[in-house]
Formats: sequence, structure tokens, C-alpha cells
Amino acid sequence: MWFNYNRVLPWLGVLGIAGLAIYGASSGQMFTVLAGMLGVFLLVMVIARPHFLLSLTIFAMASEVSLDFLPVQMSLYMMVGVVFCASALLERVWRRGDRIEPQDRAVLFWVLGFTVVMMVTAVIRGSGLKFFGSEKWGGRPYVFIFFAVLVLIHGLLISLNKTQVKRLLYGFCFAGLFPALASIVARYGGSDILSRFIAKADEVAQVATGLVGEDASFRLQVANVAAIYLFLLMWLVQYSKSVVSRMMMILCGILGIVLTGLSGHRISLLYGVVLSACFLMLNVRIPLWARLMNRYTISLVGILSAMILFSSRLPLMFQRSLAWLPFMDLTGDNRIDASITSQWRIEVWRRVWEIIPDYWLLGKGFAFSSGEMLSYVNWTMNDYDFVLTSHNYHNGFINILVDLGLPGIFFTLGFIVVVFKRHYLLLAAKWNSDMLRHFHQVMLAGFCAQILVYLVVGGGVTTLVTLFFWTLMLIQLVRADAKLAVPGSASLNVPSI
Repeated sequence: MWFNYNRVLPWLGVLGIAGLAIYGASSGQMFTVLAGMLGVFLLVMVIARPHFLLSLTIFAMASEVSLDFLPVQMSLYMMVGVVFCASALLERVWRRGDRIEPQDRAVLFWVLGFTVVMMVTAVIRGSGLKFFGSEKWGGRPYVFIFFAVLVLIHGLLISLNKTQVKRLLYGFCFAGLFPALASIVARYGGSDILSRFIAKADEVAQVATGLVGEDASFRLQVANVAAIYLFLLMWLVQYSKSVVSRMMMILCGILGIVLTGLSGHRISLLYGVVLSACFLMLNVRIPLWARLMNRYTISLVGILSAMILFSSRLPLMFQRSLAWLPFMDLTGDNRIDASITSQWRIEVWRRVWEIIPDYWLLGKGFAFSSGEMLSYVNWTMNDYDFVLTSHNYHNGFINILVDLGLPGIFFTLGFIVVVFKRHYLLLAAKWNSDMLRHFHQVMLAGFCAQILVYLVVGGGVTTLVTLFFWTLMLIQLVRADAKLAVPGSASLNVPSI
């Protein structure tokens, strides 16, 4: 093509840096100018690399990294995502980028439909965003979901190769360990240097310093998220049959269970079990009996059975994380806590169900009355009225049904069905790379586990952000394999089974 912006951008960067240097010399504000020059230099380095920026955006999202100079509720992921979207647009306009396949357009239809429903609801019910002049609170889900949609759309304009997508998946898993690492360093290392750079810094500091000594009720709460990434990594490394990979798989499984126990959360271990079951059942190339009876299912049943048998000897927080398993011999406090938590969820769902008829067509919206919130003396999850007001329903489908009505549920289910159907069919298709096929099976299992666990049991509407990124990674796996195809051969975009 006559115009190559990869050659033009460095010169624009040089001109920008030179202009800043001249301004700084004439104004005497050299420190500010030096910081600006560094920013221009870094921007020029990365703006012409949309493939790198896509991976960096997903890494930043998983790591929850934030910076002190960023606005409140804005993470590094959003800042990098803006640069990625700009870079992807440049790629599309000047180099025509990659075309969006018909199957990807189907995904885009349901995602955009959901976005329209969300925006209409926000306009009518109130956005809950101060910069839009709203008097309500709670509009952050609008921003989070809308931004994830933008990244998804621009991500469809980029295609990664085999090496890039492999780095993306492994980097995604390792980046997700950062919040837990920061909390462990803060708790046991006596330093909060890492926790200052994550979005959940307040939670980390509270957990790390609020309970000291050998208090049995101490919970490393953010460790439950790291456990999920470890369970995912456990199945990713299972592809290689080497001794090192087997040891890595065992290590990831053990660390995932340990972090689940330290967190005291039940949902991360539940996710690990559901993820494992989905991965084994999605192995459509072998008979059903072989999927049900193999060394992995036997090992999984054996591990869970051992936990049940020796549950009374485990630390109290480990017992709490296992409370969902049947026949658990829990101590009195943990048994009561598990029962109360289950009853609490059921009661919340019962009360929410009573108000659903008022929001069939037009949802309640994510925002809520600031005046009503201020009327609560104690903001606690034990107060059902507070939970209902703040939309913390602990069930993603109920969350969407109440806040976005039947139109929201319609487009959510349409999106899930289209993504699952397409990628389920690809499980039986002929792949050019067995490794990419294996990674695709793992990530589809993770997608299913996200829906079954976080949309049904313990998540909310923002789980859709995770699903959008998961969909993008599934699509990139398919595209990376298509790049390996011999010219003239069949493509995975139209699976033949």
C-alpha cells in the first residue's frame, strides 16, 4: 500500500518529543515535559503494535493493576484498552486489517443488541454516573460492560498467530495471580508495595492488617481469584505429556486448592470442579464412557473424597471453602456459617423474584437512589433491603432479568448460545495444530464454567465482561489455527463434522 503508518508514526513521535523539549526549555517546566516526552515515546512504541496491545489489555484486565495517578475506578486495563482500540482502528483504516468472519458477526449482533438494551435502560432509568449529571449511584457496570464491548469489537479486527495466542493464554493465567501475590506479600512479608498497584488495594490492606497473629478466622480473600487461574493453567499445561508438564499440572492443582482454603471462599473450588468436568466432557473425540471413566475423573473423585474424610482435621478456613461438598464433617461454627449463607442467598432470590414482574419490559437499571442508600445506617450484606437496593443479588441471570428486563435476558442468552454452539462444533473439526485444539477445549470449558458458576451461583452482571474477553480468546485461537492452514484447504471457520 502507498501509505505505511508504521513508518510515519516514529517521525510523528520525534516531532512530538522535539516540540515538548522546546516548550519545556522556554517555560522552565522541564520535569512535566520529561514525563510527557516519556509518554510520547512509549505511545509511539506501542501504537503500531495492535497484536501486542490486545494481549497487554487482557493481561491488565486479569491482573487488576491500577496506578495512583489514574482516576478513581479506572484501572490500567482501561488505559491500555483505549490505546489498543486506537491502534486497531489505525490498522483497519490504513492497512484494512482482518475482516470479521460471518460467525463473528453473529456474536457481534448479540453483543451490540445487549449494549443497545443497556444504553436505553440507562437513559430512561438514570445512568448513575456523575459526569453525566446523574443524581443516582451505581453506574459503574455500564462503564465496565460498554468498555469491554469496545475492546471486543476492536479485537475482532486483529488476528494473532500461534505463538502470540499461546503467550496470551499463559500470560492471562499468570497475570491473574497478581492480586493474590500482593495480598500474600502484604500479609506475610510486611510490605504493601504490591497492593498499592491493584484495584482491590483497600480489601488487601484490610485483610492483611485487620487480623493478626494466629486468628483462625483470617481469610486471604483475594486468593480465591488466583485459584481459578491456577485451575485453568492446570488444564492448559496438560497438553504436553512430559514429566515437567505433569509436575506443573499437579503443582497448579495443589496451589489452587491451598489458595482456595486460605481464601475461605467456596466458589473457587466449585469453579475448579466444574471446569474439570466441562473439560473432560467436551472431549468429543472419545466415547462418552471414556470421558466419564479415566484417570482424571478417578483422581478428582479421590481428591474430593479425601477432603470429605479428613475435613474435621483441616483449618477452619479450609473447612469453610469445602462446605458445599456433601457429607462434610464441619465444626459447629462452619456448619452454621454455611447454612446461614445458603439461606441468605435463597432469601435474597425469593425477595428479588417478588419485584421481577415490575421490570419485565424495561429493567430497573444498574443505578440506584443515592438518597435511599444514605438512609441505611449500617451498610451490611445482612440487611436484605440494602442488598436489594445495591443490586447485589448474587445471581447473574437474576441480575440481568431485574436490571435489563426480558430484552436483556434475550440478548444475553442469544450471545451465550451462539458462542457455545459455534465453538462446540469446532471441537470435532479438523485442526491444523493439536496444541491449539487442546487450548480451545480448555478455554471453552472455562467459558462454560464461568456461566454455570458465576452467572448462576455467585456472580453478577459484570461477569459478562469476563465472558466477552473469553469469547475474544476463543476466536483468536480459531484464527491462529486458520493461519496454519495449507492454501486451498478447508478452514475452521466452516467446520465439517
